[in-house]
Amino acid sequence: MPHSVSISGYSKLLADIGRLYESARQVLAGTYWKIGRRIVEVEQKGAARAPHGDRLLAQLSVDLSEKYGSGFSVRNLERMRSFYLTHPKWPALAKLGWTQYADILSLGDHKARKQLERRAADEGLSSRQLRELVREKSGGSASQKDVTVVSPRRVPALRRPVGLKFRVYRLADAPAVVVPKGQVLIDCGFNVFRAVPKSAKGFRIAIKPSYTYPAIVERVVDGDTVWCLIDVGFDTVLRLKLRFHGLNAAELTSVSGAEAYDYVARLLPPGAAIVIRSYASDAFGRFLADIFCPEQPVTKPTPKTYDQIISKGMFLNQDLLARRLAERHVMD
Repeated sequence: MPHSVSISGYSKLLADIGRLYESARQVLAGTYWKIGRRIVEVEQKGAARAPHGDRLLAQLSVDLSEKYGSGFSVRNLERMRSFYLTHPKWPALAKLGWTQYADILSLGDHKARKQLERRAADEGLSSRQLRELVREKSGGSASQKDVTVVSPRRVPALRRPVGLKFRVYRLADAPAVVVPKGQVLIDCGFNVFRAVPKSAKGFRIAIKPSYTYPAIVERVVDGDTVWCLIDVGFDTVLRLKLRFHGLNAAELTSVSGAEAYDYVARLLPPGAAIVIRSYASDAFGRFLADIFCPEQPVTKPTPKTYDQIISKGMFLNQDLLARRLAERHVMD
């Protein structure tokens, strides 16, 4: 504690900040309740009934995320809608924050939800205590550390890609590009083409390229997004933001989103060696990727490091799903 601040002064400052923070959390909960109400109102007017409802949320997610940033994933919008439907009459003074309400929403029993809401408010339960209680009431083990709201829809499981190899490219389909005599135009992925001599060695041309590259982590953005430097070959390194393929982690503003971020950030500190296998880009222009990494970060990699990662490294996408730090997402 700074010597210039008295104990009583610091205590008052701490209490004031706590009150302001709690007030902001409650305002956020009320805002999300109102968003959920508007979504339901539109649906009930027939604009987004039954099969069209998911399409409405998907389009809202794209447009709101583009304008306002994170916080408007399809899953979060579904939670807001559920939040209103489970609380059709919003109290003038909410006693819990949005994250607490969202966690409790995972309970299917209405009575159990109400009881837990009252207990959380009366006892001032921490987020971790509340999540443990939700886990117990859901029939899970109290010793489990990782939990998130699981989508009710059945979706395919992620499988670890097999047969991945570095430096397997395809010829670029770019007839407008004039290539010097004796060279070929190589598609490196990520909309990058390179003209190389036909006699060059160290790479292979195939109909189905691997799009698998060694990379270095620059920073973790959240539980499913990372900035990294990718060596695509031919003395070319790209700096790109990659989104994990096939999954969706919660927003950083939620407890589960913060847990996912902490876990990924521990495995992928700045400078850590990883292997990525890329896919097409998503609606926001971010390339999707499978991420492979060692269980302990390696920040001084050698060429052998990447060979070990590709053969024995952790498939991080599936690991996040197995730990329930993310949910399966098939709308990539």
